Formats: sequence, structure tokens, C-alpha cells
Amino acid sequence: MAHTLASMLREQGEEVAFLALLDAYPPERDDWSYLDGPDWRERLEREENGFLLSVAGLGAEESGRGGVSREEAVAAIRDSQGLLAGFDEELLRAIVDTNVHCVRLLSRSTTRRFDGDVLFFTASRTTAPEDAPGTLWPAYVSGSSPSTSSTGVTTS
Repeated sequence: MAHTLASMLREQGEEVAFLALLDAYPPERDDWSYLDGPDWRERLEREENGFLLSVAGLGAEESGRGGVSREEAVAAIRDSQGLLAGFDEELLRAIVDTNVHCVRLLSRSTTRRFDGDVLFFTASRTTAPEDAPGTLWPAYVSGSSPSTSSTGVTTS
């Protein structure tokens, strides 16, 4: 959203003094074709259940919980001492439903080109090299080149 707004401002001749993106990726990098299938919501919810487990510190793959149901994810989160342990099922469902909606919107969006420099902050321990800002963003940013700092934060 920040990239889009900054791009729109620049297109209107406005100055953008600073743009920082936190773990942001252009939607064109993903294959959204599964959203046209009949089971898109179920697939996306399974992925979101895995996401909830990982945020709670209970990685689905590492714990053998791939393809976990919502009920199993909520039970595992409740038993953990993680970030989401105190959230009730309604709030967890709202988080997933909001993300499902955002993914649908994202799948239909097009990334604009930003005329300026961008500072990228990326979780370098969990970001694959092919997803690094220097690989994904050059077509959408006319500013400076990315580099990796000694603190493990990827910047541009």
C-alpha cells in the first residue's frame, strides 16, 4: 500500500521524501491462478492456518502439522505460550478472514513504478534469495540498489 500511494503521489508531481517497505513484495511474483479454482478458499485457509501456527511459534512443517484444520490450529495455539495464545477463536478467525480478503484484492492488483529511492527492511533469515528486494523490485523502483547489512536486515 505504501509503495502504491508513493507511486501515485509521484505520478501527480508530488515529492515523496521517504519510502520504506517492510517485508513487501510485488504481487506479480506469485501465481494467483489457484484463486480461479473451486477450492481456492479452502486452500488459502489451510495456508493461513499454517501461518497462524508459525506466528505462534509452532511451525506447521517442523511439527508435522502441514494441512492442519482451523480447529487443530486454534487448539495448538491455545496450548502454546506464543504471541497468539491469548486470542479467542473469533479474533483468530477475523485475522484469517481479513487476510483471505486481502489476498483476493492483491491477486487483482498491478504494481506501479515508483520514481525514487526505497528503503527495504526484510526478514533475511526467512527470506529466500530469489525473494530479496534486489531481485523482485527493480522493475518497480527507479532508485538505489539493495544491499545487506551486518545486522541481517536487507536494505535498499
